[in-house]
Amino acid sequence: MPPNTSWIPSFPVHVPELEQCVELEGESQQARGDCTAVYQHFAIPDTIIQFVTADQGTLTAIFSAYSRNQFWQGDQVMVRFSILMPVYNREKYVRQAVDSVLGQTFTDYEMFAIDDGSTDGSAELLKSYGSRIKFIQQRNQGPEVARNKAAASAQGEYLLLLDSDDFFFPHAFATYDRVIRAFDSPPLVLGAEIYYRDGQIVPPKAIVPSPVEVIKLKDYLSKRVSLTSQCSQLVIRKSAFDKVGGMRSSTPQNWHNDDMNLLLRLGTESPCIVIRKPSSFAYRLHSENSVKNVKAIADGLIELARLERQGHYPGGRERRSERYAIIGGRASTWALRYCWRGGQKKLALRLLLKTAPMVFAALWNKALRYFSKPAAPVVLPE
Repeated sequence: MPPNTSWIPSFPVHVPELEQCVELEGESQQARGDCTAVYQHFAIPDTIIQFVTADQGTLTAIFSAYSRNQFWQGDQVMVRFSILMPVYNREKYVRQAVDSVLGQTFTDYEMFAIDDGSTDGSAELLKSYGSRIKFIQQRNQGPEVARNKAAASAQGEYLLLLDSDDFFFPHAFATYDRVIRAFDSPPLVLGAEIYYRDGQIVPPKAIVPSPVEVIKLKDYLSKRVSLTSQCSQLVIRKSAFDKVGGMRSSTPQNWHNDDMNLLLRLGTESPCIVIRKPSSFAYRLHSENSVKNVKAIADGLIELARLERQGHYPGGRERRSERYAIIGGRASTWALRYCWRGGQKKLALRLLLKTAPMVFAALWNKALRYFSKPAAPVVLPE
């Protein structure tokens, strides 16, 4: 009979892996063995792991050790969100990005701004915010290395990725918090975006909060709906980010498709919650968007295909067709819409040839959508 754990103090944040192990203790030797790895992951001291039983005193010690090691480092307590924003020569846009974080209605967060070797006034601008943001400076190594560096110091239960030319709407964090609470701390949440051209006015309706409408997926690989992917829409539980090894150690030349690579790494983490309404951030269209580098994106997609063939993404053979469809869908769109129409026909053909089996998987997956019932959206109660 499982021990009565109703007396256990509420966790400051929800950590499913640890809570489940607390409830499993005393069930069996196998359960205790499985949970030992979890305790070690969360830095529970060996002296406590060694004497784990189902009695109240030991479980209290486990909780206390967890709180001490995970929620307190020096004088800093864990927060709900850590925002990770790399910056490279974005002096024109970065102030709006930072201000959009500081102006949130939900305030349990910390913000990391990582200057990635900028040669304009970006670093000086970021320094002017003082203690309101956590400023990190590095030589130019690319956004993935920058975000990994900030994530290593992050105190947030969840990591929010923000590109320095985008910005959040004031209700974004409050919306994310509602979704996280409603779905029992999912490992992956995808925000909704609005596209707008630099210099234009964002539609006023985008800034006004609306009822929260979401779709719950088994995981990202199981999606049967068309989804965009940008870094600024990713809300990732830090334990899940750490579990998959974070982002790549790429370079300023080959970091493209960093969002898709991370989504594939997180592809089997369950569940995945997709926010349909309200929009949580604005994606700015301007002359220096990274997607303007058509060849770099194409080369990045070929690299994703190579990594897939080498078995770098989770799910095994059973989920291969789903991974293929995701990579192939983006590759075919990029080859036809951007390479071919942009006059780079050789690049388009090269991309299609290098990802041919995946393109076919994407076409098959698209055909199947006509015969499958899409996931019904859920409107969260007010």
